[in-house]
Amino acid sequence: MSQIKNVGLAGVLALSLFFMGGVATAAVKCDFTRDLEVGMEGEDVRCLQQYLNSQGFVVATEGVGSVGKETTQFKDLTKKAVMSWQTAQGITPATGYFGSLSRAKYAALANGATTPPTTTPPTTTPPVTTPPVTPPSSTDTEISLLKQQIASLTARLDELERDLEDALEDSDNGDEDEDEDEDEDGEETEAEDAIEDAQDAIDEAWEAVDEADEDGEDTDDAEDLLEEAEELLEEAEEALDDEDWDEAIELAEEAEDLAGDAEDEL
Repeated sequence: MSQIKNVGLAGVLALSLFFMGGVATAAVKCDFTRDLEVGMEGEDVRCLQQYLNSQGFVVATEGVGSVGKETTQFKDLTKKAVMSWQTAQGITPATGYFGSLSRAKYAALANGATTPPTTTPPTTTPPVTTPPVTPPSSTDTEISLLKQQIASLTARLDELERDLEDALEDSDNGDEDEDEDEDEDGEETEAEDAIEDAQDAIDEAWEAVDEADEDGEDTDDAEDLLEEAEELLEEAEEALDDEDWDEAIELAEEAEDLAGDAEDEL
């Protein structure tokens, strides 16, 4: 029993599963006529999941793929369970691909590896007696099964940890996208305000030109400047439509400066 104490926290989890749900040890008989891998479907996939669950290489501890809820679809959870089984059976590399080596190993385990009897010629030498082989105790079998379940649970925990890291990374990327959207909205608003200020300045300058013209003053230079300002304003509006905020702001500011110069000419 000292071996059970060394299993640790993961062993406690697996022991809980063992005593709460029971451990299936009866081997499932399957007829594998093809290699199996991720993406394949069929009743042979379901039988493979049932076999893995029955031998402690659980596909899932609950929900889809768990005992009694095996499916016909070969996905990542099935692959990980196959990898654990291959590792335990000494199949290398343990890739999760249930190919010819794995099928041969399964057949040997399912049928029981037997050695054909050998005949010995008569001899005067007394027969050699071999001490009886003591079968492994039920405790040793349970410990081996628990270790297999621990390996499966550890693989599942690693997968959940990777999923959590991916989710956190996606969340950070989402925050960055929101910041970029806010920056773009701010630049667009700034460009619109600059165009509006330039338009107001041009309108005021034209009013001043009209008043000066009525007073008989020379307004030709001022009018030339305002016409140039209006052209720059049109270019600023086109830049705004093209979402080139910096260009729109720069052109609008130049147009506003020309409107101020026009008033100075009067």
